[in-house]
Amino acid sequence: GWIREAPRVAVAYASRRLASGLGNYKSGRKTRSIQEQLAAQKARQSPEAAAANSGDPIVAAGGVGKPRQGTLTLAERLSQSLKDPLRAVGFLGTVTKGETEIHCHETCKVVWIRNRKAIVDTETLGHLAEVIEISDSNWYDKFTIFRGDEDNFCRGLDLRSLHGFGKPRAGCHADQMPMLENLFKLSYLIAKSPKTRIAVIDGMSLGAGASLATCHLNVDGSSGCAKNFSIASTRTVFSFQASHFLGMFPLCGASYFLPRLKGSIGTYLALSGSRLNAADVMYAGLATHFMPSDRLEKCMGELSSRAQNDGEFGAAQIQEVLDTFGTSATSTKDFKAFDPNKPPSYLTRYSGDNFTDPTHLEANHEAIDRCFGKGNVEDMLAALEQEKCAWAQNTLANIRQMSPTSLYVTFELLRRGASQSLEDCIRTEWRLARRLFARNDFHEGVRAFEIDKDGAPKWDPLPSRDEISSLFRPMGETELLPLELTQKHLQVGHQKISKGEIRV
Repeated sequence: GWIREAPRVAVAYASRRLASGLGNYKSGRKTRSIQEQLAAQKARQSPEAAAANSGDPIVAAGGVGKPRQGTLTLAERLSQSLKDPLRAVGFLGTVTKGETEIHCHETCKVVWIRNRKAIVDTETLGHLAEVIEISDSNWYDKFTIFRGDEDNFCRGLDLRSLHGFGKPRAGCHADQMPMLENLFKLSYLIAKSPKTRIAVIDGMSLGAGASLATCHLNVDGSSGCAKNFSIASTRTVFSFQASHFLGMFPLCGASYFLPRLKGSIGTYLALSGSRLNAADVMYAGLATHFMPSDRLEKCMGELSSRAQNDGEFGAAQIQEVLDTFGTSATSTKDFKAFDPNKPPSYLTRYSGDNFTDPTHLEANHEAIDRCFGKGNVEDMLAALEQEKCAWAQNTLANIRQMSPTSLYVTFELLRRGASQSLEDCIRTEWRLARRLFARNDFHEGVRAFEIDKDGAPKWDPLPSRDEISSLFRPMGETELLPLELTQKHLQVGHQKISKGEIRV
């Protein structure tokens, strides 16, 4: 909904003077005490009042919206939280929608993905996109913080629900992949948002979760987008694992930002399935700050407090706060890495919890560039064979375990993405996803690592060069509907949202 409010200065002043900040400043109606409002609210919640007001969307006595029968949209639930008479100054309330929990502060939102398995589904992706649109539209929202739950940031998509989906069947070839559609739209909204985003990568961040944690970073230094931040912690475990284990490729616009990392690190990360700790995440440029996990809550509190009291609080001030709480990742000894002399199995590298590869990107950067900077897959594999170090031999052995189709598709995707726009990269990924869903390897990867968990996928043979090229060709609307990538939420009736108008 839309709410007209007095200028923020007047609201803040009145909120400090009065027991509640719910007065109607334009009508001049006197603000009642909290006790009076609670009494009125209790009366409105009685069966008699509910029956009497069954047709009224807003209860006139207190101006507090009565919940509508049925499912409320996220925007409607946020609107109700703003009218809660028990809210503290600066904290507007908490809204829960499915597995998305939003802590609404006066100047920012903290979005938690509350999911025991730390995976996201179609509904959760839709809710996250709605949060981005709401925050972008609100002139008073200065930044948004994305966090995971307990031991994870996000472990990727609900892959089991996609197993078998998209395979050609009578009358079903044109399935539109709603989960991936929401995922691609969300990554576009995050990357193009004019508002600052902070991702707290505390715990496991795998597959699509790794892409969502980093797609907001302006890795190529282009203008027009906000300065954003990602925080790696002592517990960070980070991997682009879709291509290496699942017969797919990195999603969420990864074909745009991975080729723009330093050297050839992006190609290496996409193909190797390597699990990075915070030191390697920082070296790759996938996080802006490192912070011990026990400092995170104090840092988040300081951000909210500073934003509340500083009218000019922006990216520079956020940087200052993060610099204060951050430290050097290279000096941290708390990372849990596997023994390089006893590398884990293919299955364990996918499903094992809370361990990473030993810190290795900086030490092997030159070798990574020599091998993964080649112009084709054959030259890349030959270069790895010529490198005699243990890192190169382990990497070569790992790559030979992955789907041959995924290996060649991912390599070509990143090669093309290096010269494409973000929009073109996402649309190319959209078409590729449709075509790879119709093949066997993705479903075999999900079976081997998510369902049967035998870690022994039976990949299809390597396609010909012509077959690989054909996967990238354009598709007609009879095959796949175009993916809508817009920022319509920044306009209302083709007019820019102005200060004083609040969308909740």
